[in-house]
Amino acid sequence: MYAPFTPFTPRPFDVVLPDALGHPALGFRDGGWFRVGAGHPPHPVAARTAILGNPDAAGPIVQIMCWWMRENPRHGHAVDLATELALLVGEMSREMSRRDVRGTTVRELRAPRPALPARSGRY
Repeated sequence: MYAPFTPFTPRPFDVVLPDALGHPALGFRDGGWFRVGAGHPPHPVAARTAILGNPDAAGPIVQIMCWWMRENPRHGHAVDLATELALLVGEMSREMSRRDVRGTTVRELRAPRPALPARSGRY
């Protein structure tokens, strides 16, 4: 029996994040990140790779992961995502504490002081 060629069409992503030029760079579905782009099929990547490889999108990447974990708390992969995110935060914190940022370490960085002294009483 003849079976006509049917091109593989990947399932759509829940979210697609663009690169700096506006082209699709990362896709997210079913609790996982995928490197996407023209000319090659989606390739799964770890959350760590997604965040470190796209630092300008780190905030949205974490928000999307948290949204998915909140929406799918009983899914086994939710705990894996939370663990992966926690390990990355620990790794990044240790790295930042080793670096010297304008002569200070992260432990020495405090909230900025107000430019003007605080007044007492009503404003």
